[in-house]
Amino acid sequence: APPVSYHTHTELSHCGQPDMIFEAAVAVAAEERYSTVGFSDHIHPPQITDQPAHAARLRQYKRRRQDMGPTPEVFIGGEFDVLAPGLMVESEEIVAECEYFIVAPNHYHVHWVQTPEGDVASVAAHELDTMETAINWTHTDVIVHPFADYVKRPGCTPNDQYRSCDKSRLRELLC
Repeated sequence: APPVSYHTHTELSHCGQPDMIFEAAVAVAAEERYSTVGFSDHIHPPQITDQPAHAARLRQYKRRRQDMGPTPEVFIGGEFDVLAPGLMVESEEIVAECEYFIVAPNHYHVHWVQTPEGDVASVAAHELDTMETAINWTHTDVIVHPFADYVKRPGCTPNDQYRSCDKSRLRELLC
């Protein structure tokens, strides 16, 4: 089966490379024979992301997509942050432009996202709390990089977090 990506960032994201523009990313996806590419640039709080400008760029992407070939199929979405347990980054204007939504429960490496404190069990419990926030957000389609390597403390690797989490709660959240 041809590859698919719904987690593609352009230069619009802080982590994106300057040459990773929309048309270039579609061209690479076509070259690599992707059947589908979804753009999910990061959506951060309004003091970090110029949300009206971001929404305008998504509208531009949709217009540009009309001038491209049928392969790969292109979708416009966004990667939204969980800021803390119970608190999502929100932007009605951007939500209105997105065709799908991925949510990061653990961007602890950025200063606007609450970093969990304590031992690995506390970190794992916090991770489940932020996953629950993502699951409960009405727009969420996909939760990306659960138990990621963003807590830089000994004994808090993604595997340590998973081993320490409450498995019955994780099952409840995922089922």
